[in-house]
Amino acid sequence: MIRASQRDQILRLMRDLTQALQAARTENPLDALRDAERALLGPMADIVPRMDADTAAQMLGEPLRIAAFARLLHERAALGGPGAKALAARAVHMAAAARARLPADDPGVEDFIGGWG
Repeated sequence: MIRASQRDQILRLMRDLTQALQAARTENPLDALRDAERALLGPMADIVPRMDADTAAQMLGEPLRIAAFARLLHERAALGGPGAKALAARAVHMAAAARARLPADDPGVEDFIGGWG
């Protein structure tokens, strides 16, 4: 079970991520999303994006962190370009992994993932 301090930290990360996503819509979107990804993943920022979705979810562990990463992938896919379809599929896979790890009484992931995951 996740400790309250860990949950608070993840919720702060998600709030920061939401702000980064808003900035991505007005500034350089790819840079804003990469910065948000580095902030979310910390020292794993170079490794997690290269892992398959199941391994990445296992490394991230916490459902809210997995959901946040899924959201970043979804937003990057929405920018289009090469690899957008693969990013979108990975985002859906990560969203499913977040849901699978979520305790039944724990809301929050659905609000963050939205209807796309």
